[in-house]
Amino acid sequence: MKTTNLLNQPISELNLSDEFKEMAKTNRFEMLSEMTEFTLLELQGMPLFNLRMVVEYVSFLTDNGLEGMVED
Repeated sequence: MKTTNLLNQPISELNLSDEFKEMAKTNRFEMLSEMTEFTLLELQGMPLFNLRMVVEYVSFLTDNGLEGMVED
C-alpha cells in the first residue's frame, strides 16, 4: 500500500522542508511511522517541534490521505 510505504520511507527522502528534517533529526525520528506513535501534544513538547512543524506535519499527512494517523 502506497501510504504505508510513505510512512516507512526515510524522512530525509520525503518532500518536507529542511527545517522539518532538522527537527526530525534532532528528535531521532527517521520515518514518519515513528512520529505517528505520538499525539500532536506530545510532539509539540519536543525540541524544535513548533507550530510551523505541526502545520507541515498535518498538511503532509492530509495531502497523502493519512489524516487518520494524527491524534490531538
